[in-house]
Amino acid sequence: MMQTRSEMTDSLWNVSDVATYLNVSSSLVYQLVESGKLPVFRIGNGRGAIRFRREDIDAYLERWLPSYWQFAVN
Repeated sequence: MMQTRSEMTDSLWNVSDVATYLNVSSSLVYQLVESGKLPVFRIGNGRGAIRFRREDIDAYLERWLPSYWQFAVN
């Protein structure tokens, strides 16, 4: 089933949404983007607006959290 335009827009997050979800600053989100750790969609001309999919953010957390907990416990 094809998504409507509003459903697609609702499923994309901006930098502020991701920062709130991860409980970090917007500048850290930009750093994660620049380092290639968080995949983004760029919308518009030039560098464009940055948008994220929640699935990509959750995949990042799944990769990052095991190493964090191993470090935190030891």
